[in-house]
Amino acid sequence: MRLEISTIQKIAVSGIDGIDPFSIYLEDFGPGQGKITITSFDLALSRYWSHMGQQHTISSFFLKASDGYLLSKLMQGEEMSEVAIDLVQEKTIAEIIALRRQGSITRDNARELYDDAQRMGSDVRDEADLLHAVFGDDWYYSLPMRETHKCLQVIDAIKHTKAALAKLAQERNP
Repeated sequence: MRLEISTIQKIAVSGIDGIDPFSIYLEDFGPGQGKITITSFDLALSRYWSHMGQQHTISSFFLKASDGYLLSKLMQGEEMSEVAIDLVQEKTIAEIIALRRQGSITRDNARELYDDAQRMGSDVRDEADLLHAVFGDDWYYSLPMRETHKCLQVIDAIKHTKAALAKLAQERNP
């Protein structure tokens, strides 16, 4: 059995309005290799990078990486978007009106689709026939989408982690 002891830097962040206190754990394994873990009351994110470039620590790499890249790595394997259920009915009705104005559907067909749209439930799977009639074969891809709650949490975590790391770097190198 081989044991190794490493140094992990913990940064506790608090005092941000509307944001729970959170902790950042930084661990550098060697030149261009490191791991970051971000935790709060209801969120835990962790990612290891083995090829960050020899000049980078995990902190400097995290600061230089784009938010979109970090989001894709920290959310890997998880859904980042979901159907915006509250907007499906509105979009469906708008599309029915647009189809009627274009002359793509008859007045009677538009009235029938409009009435069905007015009675839509909250489960889009139950409305597949209506949505197919309005949006076509690939109707699911026409639905309005929004970022999941977890995705929004991770976006905030990235933003605040970068701010904390930048402040720490500035204090260390005034």
